[in-house]
Order: sequence, then structure tokens, then C-alpha cells
Amino acid sequence: MTTLLVILGGCAAAIWVPMVEVAQQIVPAEHQGKALGLVSSGTSYGVFINSLLLTSLLPAAGWRSLWIATFALVALLAIAGFIRLRGLGRRREPESHAGHAKPSIRARWNDLPKGLVAAVLFMMFLNGLSCMPYQTYLSAFLEGEAGYGADTAAYVWRVIGVVGMVGGFAIGALADRITVRRGMIVTYLILASSCLFVLNAAGGEASWLLYCAAITFGISFNAIFGLVPAYISQAFGAGGATLVFAIGNIALGVGGIAGNVLGGALKESIGSFEPIYVIMIGAAVCSGLLSAMLPSEHRFRLEAQPAEA
Repeated sequence: MTTLLVILGGCAAAIWVPMVEVAQQIVPAEHQGKALGLVSSGTSYGVFINSLLLTSLLPAAGWRSLWIATFALVALLAIAGFIRLRGLGRRREPESHAGHAKPSIRARWNDLPKGLVAAVLFMMFLNGLSCMPYQTYLSAFLEGEAGYGADTAAYVWRVIGVVGMVGGFAIGALADRITVRRGMIVTYLILASSCLFVLNAAGGEASWLLYCAAITFGISFNAIFGLVPAYISQAFGAGGATLVFAIGNIALGVGGIAGNVLGGALKESIGSFEPIYVIMIGAAVCSGLLSAMLPSEHRFRLEAQPAEA
């Protein structure tokens, strides 16, 4: 099972990391927020489809039928993606590297603006620190400390999934109008408010705050994982964006691990998950401040126009 999970994680990263460069080539810059926001919402659609398969196939045909069905769906998506993207790299190659050796990873890394790269990587670390423990400990916090039952926790997750199906696209559309950088600021403030709602919903008597938390997390979680790659896609050139996003996903994973370990350690030492949600608020606010300090992606578009002309 561990081997299968490692392979699954590797396949997910192999699909997601090149998405920023694919977006550069096939999606106009003014629509990348919407496009990548919709892509990031794909997890919510998958969860929804899995829930349908779970209720329809599992009782009748057993758990193996779920694996076979999901395999068939993924195979169809892979074929569709191969057909749509075939030849994309070959069409780009003559324009950018005709007669020249492809630069090495080290050369591409040396050409990147180090300050901007460091800011983006740190922001992705904070993304993992603020988003992953939220999901990991939400049910345990609601049932073990906040005074809610398992049915309420399940309903909260359902709300998160349904809102997430449109949240990434909606915030992406907003970001395309107000700039991706400003969209990230709004999103991190929404995420911080979601953590605040969770903390104030403790006691089992403020369910409306709990549902506000579910709605705001469903919006912000999917938006974050669409807006950050959209910004990277526009801030870094072809090849550089993929490299930054690949390393950024490592920072994201490290942040998620750190948050989960810290949350578990705090629970064991203090007896509550509340401190980790306070830390998540701090991480979300720091991400918002960091986003405010980043240069607007419009600047990079203007710098790229003479070269394209």
C-alpha cells in the first residue's frame, strides 16, 4: 500500500507540475487565473464522482469495482490529454531553441531572479503549513473538541467539496480582473477567516460559524492552488516556470509535513488542536502580506511584449 501511495503521489506531481508551462502555451495570460483555478478545483469534482461511485458500486460489486471504474476514467482522461497536447513541445522547439542546445537545469536556475524565487517558494511552504493540517485535523477537532457529531463533520466536508467545485474558478475569474497578485491577497484573507471561524465554532452551538468555515475553506483552498501556479506561469519564462513550480511543490510538501507533525505534537503536549489553527491563521496572513510585496504579473507581461514583437 505504501508503494502504491508513493507511485500515486509521483504521478499526481508529474501531471500537475508541467501544467504551468502548458498554460503558458495554450491559455492566454488574461484567462490563466480562471483556467488554473478550474484545474485546481478538479480535486473537488473527483471527490464528488468518487462519492457517487462509492454509493453505487461498492454495495453491489465490492471495492475492486471502484478501482476498475476509476482506472477507466483516468485512462480516458489520459487519452484525451495526449490527443489535445500531442506535438505541443515540438511546435515550441523551433521557435525557442532552433540551432541551440537546450539549457541545463543549473543554467535555467542561475537565470532566475533569486529574490522572487525565494518569496514564491516560502509562500508555497506557508501554503502547505496552512492548508494541509486544516484538512488533517478538522474532523478530529470537530468531533473530539468542538462538540459536534460525525454526521455534522461529514456534512461539513460535503459543503467544502461542493463549494470547491466552483470556488477555484470563481476566484480565478476575479483574479483575471484585479490581477492574480491581488487575487492571492483576497484568497489568503479568506483562508485566515476560515480558521478563525473554526476556532469560534467550538462548543457545538455555533454551527452557522462552522458552515461559514466550510464555505470559506472550500473557496480558498482550491483558489490557492490555482492562483499560485497562474502567478508563476506569468512571472517566469518558459522552462523557468516549470522549474520553480517543481521545487515549490517540494516546499509545499515540506510545509504540509511540518504542519501535520506540529499539530500532532501540540495535541499531545497541550491536549488541543486549537494552537495549530492559530498557527494556520498566522501562516495565511503572512502569505497575504508576502503576496502584497510581490510585483504584479502585469509587469512581466509588459517586459515580455518587445521580445514577442
